[in-house]
Amino acid sequence: MMLDFAPPSSDYVHFRQMLDRNFVCLERCMLSDKAVVGTVKVKNLSFEKHVRLRVTFDSWKTYVDVDCAYMEETYPSSYSDTFSFELSLPQKLQPQQCVQFAVCYEVDGSEYWDSNHGNNYRVIWSSMKRSCPNGRGHYTDSCDYGIHFDPYGSPTCSHGIFPDWPSYSRYENIGPYY
Repeated sequence: MMLDFAPPSSDYVHFRQMLDRNFVCLERCMLSDKAVVGTVKVKNLSFEKHVRLRVTFDSWKTYVDVDCAYMEETYPSSYSDTFSFELSLPQKLQPQQCVQFAVCYEVDGSEYWDSNHGNNYRVIWSSMKRSCPNGRGHYTDSCDYGIHFDPYGSPTCSHGIFPDWPSYSRYENIGPYY
């Protein structure tokens, strides 16, 4: 499985603008063994707040809410708070199914949503699409660079238009890193 969106915080300026405008923004997200884990950043509007993911495995016929946990930060800020989540993936997820979710921030009797600009955040089977990011945070089939991108948007091999792109297997460790 793979993420069908670019990491929101990969473009920090855009991420910060989204947080200022919507008061909530998915910060990081990654796949681990049978789970989706990540963090959500919320604007600190009040001390009492609740953050959750609304998740569906069947195209919104049904959904579940997954609570996010407050994270104490090493360098706390009065501007924002960070919440973490872990979403377990079902054992019997079919190859034609995808996971969709949005983030909800409840504070002072109001709800604020981050739904990836109305597209929902999606986790899909890699066989459903080639992994080639477009400029709008989704992966498309229109890429013909000959480069495979990992779910986070980084090239995983060094051929095609980036022949000298370093890969982990080619890093040298014979001297100091500086």
